[in-house]
Order: sequence, then C-alpha cells, then structure tokens
Amino acid sequence: MTLAAAGDIQILPGRDLVEQVPGNRISRVGKRVELASSEGAVAIKAHTNMQLSSGGAEGGVLTLENRSPQASLADIQDDHVRMGLPFGAGIILKAFHSGTGILGSYLYGGAYADGTTSESGVEARNKPCDILLDAGSGTFQANGANGVLAFRNSASLTMMEQATGMYLVGSRMMMLAREEVSAVTSALVVDKSAGQVFRPLLTASRVDVSRRDQMPGADPVLEVNGAIQSKMGIATKGQILSESSIVSNQGANKDPITDPNARVNVRLVTEDRTRSAYYQQVASSVASVSQTLLNQMVAGGIATERGQKITEFAFPASDSEAYRARDYSLVVPKWQEMLSDEATPWIEREMLHAILGHTYPYPGREVFENGTPLITTHKFGFTIIGSADKQPMNAYKTNI
Repeated sequence: MTLAAAGDIQILPGRDLVEQVPGNRISRVGKRVELASSEGAVAIKAHTNMQLSSGGAEGGVLTLENRSPQASLADIQDDHVRMGLPFGAGIILKAFHSGTGILGSYLYGGAYADGTTSESGVEARNKPCDILLDAGSGTFQANGANGVLAFRNSASLTMMEQATGMYLVGSRMMMLAREEVSAVTSALVVDKSAGQVFRPLLTASRVDVSRRDQMPGADPVLEVNGAIQSKMGIATKGQILSESSIVSNQGANKDPITDPNARVNVRLVTEDRTRSAYYQQVASSVASVSQTLLNQMVAGGIATERGQKITEFAFPASDSEAYRARDYSLVVPKWQEMLSDEATPWIEREMLHAILGHTYPYPGREVFENGTPLITTHKFGFTIIGSADKQPMNAYKTNI
C-alpha cells in the first residue's frame, strides 16, 4: 500500500496513535525531525545499539538538557515509575556492566550560571556545584601535563582507614603519619621568602588575577615534639633550641665525624599535650567537609543503592495514564489469518527494572503476561459466525 501526496499528509486521531511494526520502521527526512511531548514523557529503548550523532560541515551541537526543578531521588516512590509519572531531576548516565567514556578536546564541569549572560566567565563563587567521584574499591587516577588543585577553605590528602595524610586548613598545613614521613631529596630547605603570589579566579567579567597573597616572610621556626636523629651532621645557620637537654655520647666535638655508621640522636622530651588537638583539627575541619558532602549525596538519593536502581529505565504499567491499556484488545487483521501456523510470531523482550521487575512496552506488562488481547474472528462476508478466539500477545504473527 502506498500513500502519496504532492502536498502535505496529516494524521489526526482523536486520542491515541498506535503502530505495531514487526520489521523495520525507517524514516528518511530531508530537513528537520521533531518529536515533542507537550505534557508527558518520551521513552526510547533499543535492544542493541542506540546511536546519536550531530554536527556537520555547517556546525551543530549535541545537547542533553534537563530543566526539572531541584528534586531528591530519595523521594521517588515505586508507583511513580510504574505509572509513568514524573520523578527526580537532573541527568543520569548509567552503564551497569561496562564503563563510560568521555572523549573531547576539553572537559569542563561547573555550576549552571543562571544569573548572568556574561561572555567573559561565570561567578564560580556564587553558585555551588558539589562534585563527588567515588571509585569504590577500584582505582582513581588522573593524568596530564600539568595539575592544579585549588580550594578556598580546606583540602586533605589522606587514606580512609587512618588519619595519615596531609591536611590544609586556612593558612595552616599539617602532616600526620602513624609511622614515618620520608622525604628523598638532595636538599630539604626551610626558608622564608618575599613577594606575592596570585591565584586566578573565574568571574562573570574576566579571569581575575588581581587577588595576590603575601608569601611567608618571617624567619621559619622548626619545632620538634619528639626525637631528632641524624646519621650525618646537623648544620644550621641559626640556633638549635631545646627545652630539654641535648645528649651526645662523645661530647661536643668540633671535628667532623668520619664514621659513616655513626648516629647522632637528639631527643626532645615534651609534654604530650598536642596530639588530641591535632586529631581534633582533622575531625572537626577537613574530615567534616567530606562527611557533609557524603551526607548530602545520600540524602539526595543519588549516592544510595536504591537511588541508582529506582532511576533505571522502565515501561509504564498497562493501567497507567500513559498507556490506558487495561482493557486492551487487538483484532487480528485478515492478512495474519492467511499466514500458515509456522509464521514467525512477534516475541517482545521484557525490560528488567531492578525494583519493579519485568516491564514491557505498550500495552504494558499486565497485558503481555496475564491478558489474552488478540482477537481472531471468523467471518463469512460481513457476517461473524461462531465465537471469537482470544490469544496472548506473543501469538501475534509476522510476515517476515
């Protein structure tokens, strides 16, 4: 059957338009393709590949955009998914058994700047954008020619199982180690400096480099609340101060020690009054930032197992407003009755949802699994003789 017109063709149903195509459905369009849902949802499912491509010699962009208001995934109910109702917000990319690759000439992620139309930058300080990358029991690696980690308030480099690590809070830096800190270098210099350093900041008007901070200019003080051990010599251009004594097995010898195995131990015995303060600093400042972010992600539902599962793809139920197919029936066309019993049936594969279980496309799970919607009538001319036969959906024959 061929439908042809020199002008336009319009299809105007009063309610639903349902197509059942057991073979290929191909649309070749010379200009624009548009699919719009004025009030509801759009669901596209492919059993094998799904490919989206845009851009040509004239340009073109591929945009994934979500305009839903801020909503928590923790508030999603099972019925929201089963009935095809709106739920959640944002963009979620999932790959259950494989990875997600992102390739491009640059990667940028940041908060949406909804308060300006500046062409010079965004006010990064005015809009929060929480970022949490969790490798779980896997490995996290970042490579590049140069690397910069710049944070305004605090930063920590540590291991989750213990407090060992480096912690930066405000203008202070603290290092904690359960055993030892090793620095392998030809020279370790602790010195004062002079001058200023600037840190670039992205704003709506420009990349601001006017913020300059003074470098530490005072004479450094090395305070050791423990032991100083040296296999060689201890040389200083300043003073060595000790609240206790400095013990030497061989006295104060001005001559150099030539024995390479000789060890000079300087033990400074002090009160153990600062340990709890250091650990408290880690717990109350740096560690609380991670805890707050994790709690926020969990409360929002995205960092929970249920949040990951409830947002999986699912087809609505037969009695949903999206399908309205609780009493669905389909009269088998005459061409199907002409097919032999060996004709290939259309077997629809279910779409498994982690919480709802099996879901099916139109007319929905209940019709596919429990109903007998296919009606075969026996006609002689225009007269129906005998009763109609009802069969399940998987008995739908194809001419393939």
